[in-house]
Amino acid sequence: MVSVIETKGGKFAFFMVYFFTTEKWSARNLALMQTLYLWTVQHKIPWIAGGDWNMESVLLTTWPLWSMMHAEVMKPNATTCRMPDNGTGIDCFFVDKSIMPQCSLPMVDEDAMGGPHYPVWMWIKKGIRDYKVRVLKRPVAFVKHRPLGCSPQPPLYPTFVEGD
Repeated sequence: MVSVIETKGGKFAFFMVYFFTTEKWSARNLALMQTLYLWTVQHKIPWIAGGDWNMESVLLTTWPLWSMMHAEVMKPNATTCRMPDNGTGIDCFFVDKSIMPQCSLPMVDEDAMGGPHYPVWMWIKKGIRDYKVRVLKRPVAFVKHRPLGCSPQPPLYPTFVEGD
């Protein structure tokens, strides 16, 4: 699922992703990543993808097109899936590098009910695209020899005869 969000500073896309459980890099999970990649290339706006990836973020970055995504993994410092014997951090965000400075470190909501998964949230600062670099263009210079202006006398027009 994708939502395009408009702010005063511009647009960005937010994806919610849920990989198929225990499949790692299956054909179905690869198809989801390819869809995400193609959407970001086609629309060319900053994006954030958050979700339950069902694999550790280290494994996520082994996807062949990862280097072309121009994104970083942002994950909380705590485990997000807590089982009785161990815990994993399979819930995280992919953040487009162009808006990373506007995003806080993700946090686990410790007060949420109904483990083993705990929700993960991240603050996005106001004015997400206010820091864009703009290049001013120099105005075009006037020509050296300016036109003379209005003629002191009206121009002579040829006489038109009807029927010619």
